[in-house]
Amino acid sequence: MQPREGRQGVPGREGAVGREGATGATGEGEIGPVGPQGEPGVGAPLPRKVRASFIILTLVFTIILTLLGGVIVQNRSLAKDGDEAHEALCIIKHSMRQRVESTEDYLRLHPDELILGVPRALFEQRVAQDRTTLEDMRLLDCSDVDHQIPRTLPVFPTTEE
Repeated sequence: MQPREGRQGVPGREGAVGREGATGATGEGEIGPVGPQGEPGVGAPLPRKVRASFIILTLVFTIILTLLGGVIVQNRSLAKDGDEAHEALCIIKHSMRQRVESTEDYLRLHPDELILGVPRALFEQRVAQDRTTLEDMRLLDCSDVDHQIPRTLPVFPTTEE
């Protein structure tokens, strides 16, 4: 076979792309224009494996950045939820402390066995349970929330009428 001249008049070139033995413009193994020593020329398209690797790495990088962004957004949301839960627990702790104190005050002022038709032992049992719960909540630091909790009236009046 006689070598054909390519666009630039270089013997051994077939058509516009590839070298002798290349499969042509649309075939496998196409590497684009080549220089005199067989290296890819300036502006030559990247080989398919390099292009595929680049696309895959770009997709993986995009996925990683998307996931990282999602984690950051979720972390902020969880932090906000955590702050709200902390505040709610502090309000419960405060309310329970007030309820225990006012119930104990009321029991001191009313030594009767029946209080509003309810046995005194039930009130004492409830106070004991609340004290246990407050003891379990002792590690909950509410110093940053206590000033925000509104002061409420006691459950029971503390003075006899």
